Amino acid sequence: MIQTVKYKNDENFVELTGTIKNLPDYCKYIPRPLLAFDLVSYRKVKNEGDEPSFDENRIIVFDDEEFHTRFQNGERIRIKGELQSRNFTRDTHEIDELIVLSIKNYVEIFGEFPTKTDPKGKIRQPIDWSKLLQMGLIPAVPEDSMYLADGTKSKSKDAPFVYRIDENAEVYKETEHVAYEVVVKKFEKLEEELDLLVGDKNKIVLTGKVTKQPYFDYLGSETKIPFCSFNICTKSKFFEDRVFYNNVITWSHLAEEAFENIQRESLIKIVGRLQSRSYQKELTRRWKTPSGKRKKKVITLDLTTREVSASKILKVEKVEKKENKKEEN
Repeated sequence: MIQTVKYKNDENFVELTGTIKNLPDYCKYIPRPLLAFDLVSYRKVKNEGDEPSFDENRIIVFDDEEFHTRFQNGERIRIKGELQSRNFTRDTHEIDELIVLSIKNYVEIFGEFPTKTDPKGKIRQPIDWSKLLQMGLIPAVPEDSMYLADGTKSKSKDAPFVYRIDENAEVYKETEHVAYEVVVKKFEKLEEELDLLVGDKNKIVLTGKVTKQPYFDYLGSETKIPFCSFNICTKSKFFEDRVFYNNVITWSHLAEEAFENIQRESLIKIVGRLQSRSYQKELTRRWKTPSGKRKKKVITLDLTTREVSASKILKVEKVEKKENKKEEN
């Protein structure tokens, strides 16, 4: 049975130890100093001689211009921070020439962009297909566009792309993705070597709201095991006025309890570990050649996602503050 505790505040705490990998030899500025690397955290090995398994998580360090001079690849480190989610896009370059020409013609004729908001600087904006259709510059919305003629979003395997333009009216064909990263608040170098029978430290605590109804199923090729997943929203302490949406998974009896007791908008507390998982995603590219011939190509992307594997779930109850009223004599 899932227990109930009193709400204090939203929590987002991660503590990891591991080996540094892919550490760059320079610091970026966005404009604040930023440095990113991977941390390889080994799981506990049950028996000597067993093949060790590990999680590879992305680490972000802000405002430390000398971090890469004090550490190097292969060294061990302990970090404490919070788990952030961040949207990003990937560009592709097989774009129907008709779309490129229609954008160029629209800008030349009307002196404005066929978008709802003008693109500025590095910020690109989705194409408003209705403007191109109304002027007869395109016969139809591209079949692989997740945005429809009325502006609604309908993402699918066959329609995974967003067509955007920049301030120079250049057209980009993008796929949308989510990155899960640990933003560092504190860190320290570890001198002791890793003991695989103990494993690395890997703990995460999240307190926040469930954003949608949990998903439940029985998974496994031979023995089916109960599985439950959901998304939790937590307020950031590192970034002002930001919230993060992170995936949580559970197995076995905890998965059954989670599905029975958790609903959308439930306030809960999660204790578990942060794990990485590689997967493949198929996308279908569709385009038309200048001669009018339709072409289709299925591509496979190798991607990595991170998720919280919960070992403990608590329901959280907000306590209303009672005002003390003095009795009048």
